[in-house]
Formats: sequence, C-alpha cells, structure tokens
Amino acid sequence: MKASPQLIFSDRADLQATLGRAYALALTNLLTINTISDPTQDHNRSGLFLNPPGTFIRAGGDYQTPWTRDAALNAWSAASLLSPAVAANTLWAVVARRDGQLIVQPDDQWWDQVIWIQASWNHYLITGDRAWLAPAYATAQETLRERERLNFNSVYGLFGGPACLADGISGYPPPLGDRGSGSSFVLDYPDTDKIMVLSTNCVYVGAYRAAENLARALGRPAAEVAEYAIKAIALTAAINRHLWLPDKSTYAYFLYGSGPQAGRIDRSQEGIGLCYAILFAVADPAAARQLCAHAHREPQGIPCVWPHFSGFSDTQPGRHNNMIWPLLSGLWTHALATLGATEAMGQEIITQAQLALRENDFSEIYHAHTGAVDGGWQVGRPWKSCPQQTWSATAYLRSIQLAMFGLNFSAEGIRFAPHLPERWGRVTISNLPYRGGLLELQLMGQGSQIAALLLNGKKQNAPFLSAQDLSGNSRIEVTLTEQS
Repeated sequence: MKASPQLIFSDRADLQATLGRAYALALTNLLTINTISDPTQDHNRSGLFLNPPGTFIRAGGDYQTPWTRDAALNAWSAASLLSPAVAANTLWAVVARRDGQLIVQPDDQWWDQVIWIQASWNHYLITGDRAWLAPAYATAQETLRERERLNFNSVYGLFGGPACLADGISGYPPPLGDRGSGSSFVLDYPDTDKIMVLSTNCVYVGAYRAAENLARALGRPAAEVAEYAIKAIALTAAINRHLWLPDKSTYAYFLYGSGPQAGRIDRSQEGIGLCYAILFAVADPAAARQLCAHAHREPQGIPCVWPHFSGFSDTQPGRHNNMIWPLLSGLWTHALATLGATEAMGQEIITQAQLALRENDFSEIYHAHTGAVDGGWQVGRPWKSCPQQTWSATAYLRSIQLAMFGLNFSAEGIRFAPHLPERWGRVTISNLPYRGGLLELQLMGQGSQIAALLLNGKKQNAPFLSAQDLSGNSRIEVTLTEQS
C-alpha cells in the first residue's frame, strides 16, 4: 500500500497540531471514508467507468451519490491529483448517454451542470491523459448546447438559474425568498429559474474557457475553438456590465430576469460568486483587488451570502445565507492566493483547520460567529449540518496544495506559485502523487517571491518543471521572499 501524503511543519509544533492534523483528517475523509464501491454499476450510465478501481467519491456521510457539483468540485480541488482513477470514475458517474450523446446528467439542479466542464479540463491538465479529451469534449459540447437552448437570456446576455451554492430557498431574499414554511427547494418558487446570478454566470465563463481548451487540445477547427472564446468574452462583459457595483467596488448577487422585479439587482454579497469572479478571471486584476479589499468576512470566514435576509438573524441564520460553508472557504483561500494576499490566505487556512478540528470532522456548514457545527434555518425550522462532507475536506486540501503550495497544472508539467505566511517556517508535503511519480515539496522563507527553486538539489531557472522531469521520485525545494 502506498504511503499517504503528509504535511509537516518542521519549525512550528502549533501549526503541525492544527494544519498538519487537519490535512491528515481531510485525506482520510477523501481517500478512505468517502471513496466507495459501485458493485452494481448503477452510476456507470456513461459506460466509461474504470474497473479497477470500480470506486467513486460520494458527496459525504449523508449523501451516498456523487451529485454533479460535488463530483466536479471534489475532482478539481484535490481528487484528480491524489486519486486520479477514482476522480475519473466520479466525474463519469454524473454523466449519462442521451440519444447516444454524452451529457452531464439531466436533473432538477441543471444550473450546476457546467462546473463539470472545468473539472474535466483540470483532470486532463493533471493526468496528461489524452484519451480523456474526446469524451470530455463531447460531454462539454452537448451540455453547453442544452443549457444555451434552455437558459440563456439574450436580452441581458446572461444565463438564468439559481446560485451555485443555494439549492435551498433560504439563499434568496424577499420577494423571492424563504417565507418561513413550504418547500425548501428553490425552483418551487416563482421566477427563481429566471434570476441571473453572479456565481452561475462566472461558472459558465469557466466552462466556455475549458471547452475552448479541450477543443484546441483535440486539434478541432480554429472557428470551433474561437466560438467558445468569443462566448466567454461576451459573457464576461455582460457580467461586468450588469452586476458590477461601482459604488461598492464589488459585484451584486443577481439580476432579476422576469416578473415585476425584472431588471432590478440584488446587492447582497455572494461569497462563492466573488471566488469564481477571481478564479475565472471575470474580474480584471484591479477589480479583483478591490472586491477582495471590500469583501465582508465573518469571524469564522467569508459567508455564503451576506447580510442576513429578512426573517433570519445571528440566533437563527439562514442555511444558505450568513453561514460558513467550508467549500466556499477553500475557494476563497485559493482566490486570495492568486491575488498575492499571503497573510490573509494563511488566516483562512488556520480558520478552516480549527473548524474541522472542533469535532474532528469536516462538516457541511458552520455558524459564522461561533464556529459551531450548525445547519442553519430554512422554511421555519433548523436543519442539519451533514457530517464527513467530502467537499469540505477537498476544499481544505485545495487551500494547502493549490493555494499555499501554489501548484498550477498544465499538460506539460507544473508551474509553482507558492505563498508562505510570516514565521510559518519550513513546510513540507511528502508522498504527493503526480503522474506515476511521487513529489516531496518543501517551502522555506516567507512571502510569495521565489528566490530559488531546486529539483533534486539542482537549481532551476524558472518556476516550472516538466512532467518528464517529475516522472520519478522528486524533491522540490522552494525558497520564498517578500515581494519587493
């Protein structure tokens, strides 16, 4: 049996006891607890399951199926690197065949389908598996065609549909929102399928870019590749035209698309929307720095949507409102790292670890002020925060591997852009799998400016190492300094 990766803080026992311990807990969540078998092949509707291993990643302790957004985010955040064959199965587990065509599974949460396209492109970048490209691109094509046909609002140039992290009605303010009774499902309320949300539209930008890249990698005609690029540019412009709030230097939550509210915007802060605006480069660098500076953070992290909507409060917070979802925390940590906000990134990593260690579990949701495991309120009653939530664990792994260690994957190899907060000392990940080899990565110094990068003791001229260079067991040492 292969040894699991380890995160080691050589100079800080306190960080080892929190961040290092949480890393081990997250690995157990992903690789042991939530990797399960599918002996009846119920999830192999695509016909593309790999057996062995015959396993996939479920969404969590209370969610036995993958779910589209969970499958995509778990693969993108960590699984495609740490367990690529299982990640591949997990992505195919949410793909079906319809009239002979591959398509992300049609279900009642269709607005989340296209996040799969980003995850599938990322899976190729990590694995370099060219056999992945053709079926992934076919799935992307068919899925985007379907969503464009059914959900694109040509008046505004935006996609309609609910928010990425809010399938519950508590995630929406009046007049759309929670009335204190009735159904919890967002689409059971009028006009919720027509709103145009920041997060969902940013994900479509990422999906178009990923489809463009898949097409290019397959050598598709230039006009076909360009079509996706043009759509990504147009959608980015529409988001910035309709949802940017110059007076607040940030984005609005959503634009109403129908009914008496049509054309009005909701000015709430949508945390995951801000993350995706940065990670998918919807916000230009100057705007990204502004929204980061103006983002509201609660004591335990950036909330799902802020402020409290009518009917909710600190004592009865809305489940999809002013609550901490660790999935979002990991994306925000990654976004901070891309902006070079090293100290803020470090604080978010510490907070995520502390939340998980409260009950030695990566739970689904936490109270924004107290940090207690708390499922929040919805339709007049308290809800459960589910245990062993996979995307909470993979979000923390994202914070360590993609944010702090700065792993940026390409088909050719890895570009390094690490960030090490002040006085954290030496930090090492050992036994990290990559394309059949094992990496040992060590960060020293502080900041985000690379002073030196060594591969097996040999100094490198650039912060990039090819996959060929990393084909065996590789020791990578990075010395960091503060930016001048």
